Amino acid sequence: MTSYIQDGVLVPRPVPPSPVPVDGGWEITGCPVGTQVMVFDVIGDELLDQFTAAAGNQDYAFSFPDPGTYRVEVDAPLPFTDTKTVIEVPE
Repeated sequence: MTSYIQDGVLVPRPVPPSPVPVDGGWEITGCPVGTQVMVFDVIGDELLDQFTAAAGNQDYAFSFPDPGTYRVEVDAPLPFTDTKTVIEVPE
């Protein structure tokens, strides 16, 4: 579902905040209340970390332990869409 009804009008669902590189790791800023962030090691098929925003506009900082392929899933409450971002960490 890519759209929803707001005030009787069909509008696109907003995209939640995405991971951005920062000094020493990554960060997702401005997470709406109830947003869940899950960080997976794709090669090892392992959940590395999980975060749930308990307050509005909450930030989540994280880093990856080793070079490899990682997937960051951001599951925000409606009306937001959910996103999956694959990040390659070089050696």
